[in-house]
Amino acid sequence: MNNIEVIMNICDRRSAIKFYDSPVPDEIQDNLFEFLSSVPDHKSLRPWRFVVIDVSSYDDICARYRKLAGIQCDLPSISIDMLNRKLRRSPLIVIAILSPDMNKKVSYQDQIISAGIAAYTVSISAMTLGLGCFWSTGILTKSKILKNIINLDSGEEIIGFLNIGFPMLLSERDRNIKINDFVEYFSLTTESCYGEEI
Repeated sequence: MNNIEVIMNICDRRSAIKFYDSPVPDEIQDNLFEFLSSVPDHKSLRPWRFVVIDVSSYDDICARYRKLAGIQCDLPSISIDMLNRKLRRSPLIVIAILSPDMNKKVSYQDQIISAGIAAYTVSISAMTLGLGCFWSTGILTKSKILKNIINLDSGEEIIGFLNIGFPMLLSERDRNIKINDFVEYFSLTTESCYGEEI
């Protein structure tokens, strides 16, 4: 794939609304993560990781959640039905996890941004591989039981769920974006903000 194709994939990215039931082959799953070396990562901390869950594990996760929910109270409260619905939106889910290193001289904010870019890179990779993807968050990212099930360490956080599969339907892209609505080109003036010449 050349540079122009990569740029076009980024510009044409749209969220998948609906997926086919077909599972994502293992070799394609591995390719989702090949471009993560390009993610900005100050001091090479790699403050992110991913947990991949395919459709064959959904029933096991729900069963494990049901068992643990009978022992401990989950906060926030999530029903099995809600968990099952969220899982079955797509045949593959990649859980993006912020895994910060607080012992290094890199700000927490920098590490959050790096993790977010890593998740976005996976979503772009999915599209280049002929897959669809949408990123969701919601209260499930805060579930203590789910964090237990996927073995999150202390200090780690779920930053999003990447629902991935072969797309049946894509969202419409907003073509009415005006750059001037959110971009300002700074220029120096002859007066400071206090009205004095500089």
